[in-house]
Amino acid sequence: MKSRLTKLFSLLIFMFTLVLLVGCEFPFSFSPTNSNTTKNPSQSIEPRELKYGFYTIEDGVEDLSFLEGYPWINTSIEGVMAKIKRPEAKDDFYAYTNYEYLKDYKMPDGKDKYGGSIFEGDALTQAKINAILNEKGSALNRIYTLLHEGSAASLKAEIEATMSLTDREIANLFKSKEMFYATINQLEIRDEDEGLYITLSVQSGENLLISYDYASYYSDQADEFAEALNEVAIAMGLQIDDSLNFIKTNLTKLGEFYEDIFNQSGEAYNGTVGEMDSVYNGFIDLKSGLLDLGFSDDQVVVCDRSAKMLSNEIDKEIQDNGYGLIRNMIVLSKIYYYRYFIGVENFLNLYRESLDDIEGFDEYNITDTTSVDDFVLNIIKNRYAEVLSREFSLRYANNPSRQIIANIIEEVIAEYKLLLAENDWLSETTKAKAIEKLDAMTYVAYFEDGLLNTDSFESTSTDLIGLYEDYYDYVLTYYDLVNVGVLTGMPPYETNASYFPRNNRFAITYTIVSSYIDNENIKKEYIYGSIGTVIGHEISHGFDSIGSLYDKDGNYTNWWTDEDRTAFEERIQKIIDLFDKKLFSFKDHNLIGKQVDGEVTADLGGMKVMLRLMSKLENPDYQEFFKAYATQYSYVYTYDKGYSDTLINPHPLSYLRTNLTLAQFDIFQETFNIKEDDGMYIPEKDRILVW
Repeated sequence: MKSRLTKLFSLLIFMFTLVLLVGCEFPFSFSPTNSNTTKNPSQSIEPRELKYGFYTIEDGVEDLSFLEGYPWINTSIEGVMAKIKRPEAKDDFYAYTNYEYLKDYKMPDGKDKYGGSIFEGDALTQAKINAILNEKGSALNRIYTLLHEGSAASLKAEIEATMSLTDREIANLFKSKEMFYATINQLEIRDEDEGLYITLSVQSGENLLISYDYASYYSDQADEFAEALNEVAIAMGLQIDDSLNFIKTNLTKLGEFYEDIFNQSGEAYNGTVGEMDSVYNGFIDLKSGLLDLGFSDDQVVVCDRSAKMLSNEIDKEIQDNGYGLIRNMIVLSKIYYYRYFIGVENFLNLYRESLDDIEGFDEYNITDTTSVDDFVLNIIKNRYAEVLSREFSLRYANNPSRQIIANIIEEVIAEYKLLLAENDWLSETTKAKAIEKLDAMTYVAYFEDGLLNTDSFESTSTDLIGLYEDYYDYVLTYYDLVNVGVLTGMPPYETNASYFPRNNRFAITYTIVSSYIDNENIKKEYIYGSIGTVIGHEISHGFDSIGSLYDKDGNYTNWWTDEDRTAFEERIQKIIDLFDKKLFSFKDHNLIGKQVDGEVTADLGGMKVMLRLMSKLENPDYQEFFKAYATQYSYVYTYDKGYSDTLINPHPLSYLRTNLTLAQFDIFQETFNIKEDDGMYIPEKDRILVW
């Protein structure tokens, strides 16, 4: 029987994140001019108005030129909409549609990006989850109560127990099936006869910064970060001799450790399960874990490079220096993870003061959760995802709207085949391969039939640690090949839709569509313009700059003729050039074409296929369709978040996702009678459609 301490730490996870921070300059600005005529001195003086491009703003508003971008103002930044008068649809469709919603919008506490149907769908989902957690007598209610009311003592005990782990217990931890299960981020069955794809990555926030992220982002802030963690340790009452020196020393060692891994080169492992021992020397017994799950020695496995490097470097560290650094890494991870239980605002203030000035710092990870209630919910979502997914799906997601979504997915795939068949720049050979890929595409309409059955989970434990051990044993008992797909899917309470190129699969959650279609009286045009374009977007990812590299079976292979591939890349390059040379949203900071070309391609493809479906409706209401599209992207960003997104987010800012996408299509231009001098006008020669 495994040691209780071994089971306790089964969620040790290592994060690998590489963020490309690129910035380039391109000067482009409007010159505001005074549009007022001279006032009669005897009359009362009206507030002056200034013309700024085609925007009208009141005199006294600070210069907005730092938010210009081809040719619109970035009105998705918090407070900007209140400084302008509502523009016409023909000039700025995003601002025209979302003006009343965003003009006086107040960002919720703790948020830096919010609004629109998708984010507000999160709030609806939160209320539904809270109803589940507060149902007296349920397993989830028991978990929630122990976390919320008895967490401080339990979590302190957990960290102090970690400090006492013996070398043998740590070794057993790395060899355990629990470690194998908890560390796998992606385990895909591509084909029954072909094999698996595995990557080891992060599944929860328990090791959020004390790993690769620390080394890559915070090496220049080691002292400040160490002091922040020391404040947490002191507040929790942890007994660590000379804790500040302990934290500083180990953070420095970890930084060097992860930098060494990052600076190495290597290839992904591609071989059979039976041969894995020759590559994975000891850290996490991948071979035994896969055999336990029912896979055979001769099944093919692909493991990514980062998983291979981490596994072997941890083994080398243990052989050279023992288990000390690994033990202390777990300790530091848990101190950071449990910081919210010692006073959120105190920690956040210290953290912001120390780290806010780091270029590219994504504050979302620490500011989106601002209360113990929210943090407890995050722990449940990470540690008890199976039982929460099951309960949420049974109560909410397996409803009639599931069939509506399935039908739309089928409609979009069928129409995409026609779009490809009618394509005038692909050869017949490549067309046939593309259509085969659509024929082979599978989808999940937000309910996994293979979800783990958690109805019978029981535990007699009266503390958090014991409850978690019992729950994990229960999960592992019922974890089998039927449920492997859950690892590559998305929990039904997550607001998301994704295309998975390695298995040519599309998935969408109930949460992302709930605010659209739970109303029985909603118009078909609204469904098409909102969730329909989301579905079209994700399916289009199968034919963007990344998805196009994978064939119908998810193999990384070239299925294009050379001439077709060249023509495709020329179209992608037109997107890249537009963003690199003309588009910016923050003064002289240009957007990054290579960063966003995949999402822009998907936006354009999704819009084109849905417009084709719209044309088949009787008397279609295009205004309703286009307004639905613009409304779903009525996000508002803080200035810092908007700027950060232009550096690291593959999606363009919301005002561009709306205006730049819609302006490419004739039917949009015709619907709103757009002329050459209007802001939404783009000449056909300058349009950037890929499909």
